Order: sequence, then structure tokens, then C-alpha cells
Amino acid sequence: MTGEDPDGRGPAVVRVTLADFPVYDGSVPPNSFIRQCRRLAELGGIPADRLGSVMAARCRGLALQLVESAGEHGDLASLLTEAFGSGQPEAAATQLSAIEKGSMSALDYSLTVKRLVTEACPEFFDSNGGVKKTSDLVISLQSPWLLNEDLDS
Repeated sequence: MTGEDPDGRGPAVVRVTLADFPVYDGSVPPNSFIRQCRRLAELGGIPADRLGSVMAARCRGLALQLVESAGEHGDLASLLTEAFGSGQPEAAATQLSAIEKGSMSALDYSLTVKRLVTEACPEFFDSNGGVKKTSDLVISLQSPWLLNEDLDS
């Protein structure tokens, strides 16, 4: 918590790590998750420009819900969009839901699904199109205020 420390050296700042932030699983409204993350970031002295990366790492694949609900928080929507790359996730997701199995050859279907998933979630793939390891994803979203031992918890 913030406040005067007992030695009178000024305001104390709580050490907040990535593991301290809630995980967004869709069970609460996105705005509640956003407010919780903002409060924790303020308590921990985490710069506002890093909040999008933190939320992206804690949203369990539900980033579109967060971005859509963050419309009233314009700065946050741009931070989340930036954290998730410059791909077109909404367009790719729409196309992905529109394709039908059996409407094309198995190879074409497979390649189309792979292309659309890669476009929808560019942060999960390396430059060769391979899926990144979970540890690589966390490290790519790591802020300067996070230490390696915090990522293991």
C-alpha cells in the first residue's frame, strides 16, 4: 500500500509483479478487470504505457472482449491493440468463423485456418510461423519492472 513509511522516508510503494494481476477469464465484466488492473498498476508504480502489455498477458485469449469494452478508455484500447500486434484480429476471427469444413479440400481448409489464426493472434507465432512457447510469450510482454523470478510464480 502507499503511504508514509515508518522511517519517514516518503511514500512507500508496493512491489507488484505480473503474477499479482488478476486473470481475465470472462466471468466478470471487462470493465471490472480493467479497473482492477489500473488500481494495481497505480499501487505498484507501473507506468501507464505498460498496462496494455500486462493486461494482454493476463487475459487468457479474451483480448477482443477487453479491447471492445475499453472503448471508453481510449488510451487503454490503443495499448491493448499495440500489445497484440498490428494484425487484423477481428477481420480474421470473422473470416475464421465463416469458413465451413467440407466446403474446400482438406489441405485448403487447413491452410486457411492456419493463416487466419496466425492473423488473428500474431503474438503467439514466431517469424517462421511456429507457435511460441508460453515462456517466450511472457518474456516478450515483460516490462522492465518485472524480474525473471517473478515470471516463474
